[in-house]
Amino acid sequence: MTGGPVRREYTLAELAAAVGMTERNVRAYRSRGLIRPPRLRGRVGYYDLDHLSQLRLVQALTGRGLSLQVVGQLIDKGLAQHELARLIRQDLPEGPPLPLSPVVIEEVTREDPTLFDAMVENGLARAGDAGPEADPALLALALQLAGQGVAPREVTQVLVIAARAATDAAEEVRQRLQATEGSPVADPPANGPAEGQTDATATAVALELAAMAFRIALEWRLSRPER
Repeated sequence: MTGGPVRREYTLAELAAAVGMTERNVRAYRSRGLIRPPRLRGRVGYYDLDHLSQLRLVQALTGRGLSLQVVGQLIDKGLAQHELARLIRQDLPEGPPLPLSPVVIEEVTREDPTLFDAMVENGLARAGDAGPEADPALLALALQLAGQGVAPREVTQVLVIAARAATDAAEEVRQRLQATEGSPVADPPANGPAEGQTDATATAVALELAAMAFRIALEWRLSRPER
């Protein structure tokens, strides 16, 4: 499943375009210490996948309401990824969708043109004016995995595999929530919360339960020797 680390290099303009930012903003982030300095060859600075990953991580955190000052403090303490994971577990609203890197799109679709369509079909991305867009936290975590040497195509397939599992489970979970007569979903008390509110609460709890079960089962399976 693993391939060699992506060695793509970016100029400042290419890096800014890859994350949908201006060159000025990238320079500002660099001056704040939110990303490390580029590697210089002559008078030209070159960035790599680590810089792209760092910028996506910042976008994911600011997209969930953190200020640049707080993000900088988290990065200084080595806690940025931990905080992003905590915010995701709290099920806070998604950050504004961001375009996927054209470089990654080109590399992934060269081998499998259907992968990004599958992401859109399964709710992981949406078709924006400039191409596929996704939640910044999803992009940040995907780039973290790519930074460990997993090829972008394989990272995308991991996302699609998980999303398809969720799609397959969704209808059955919905049926189970509605199956029991007198359950809060099927028949809320007359003096209880409104039906829509009750449904939303039960769905939220079921979502958290299913997500936890999926994580525990997947982690358990991955830790077992291959057969």
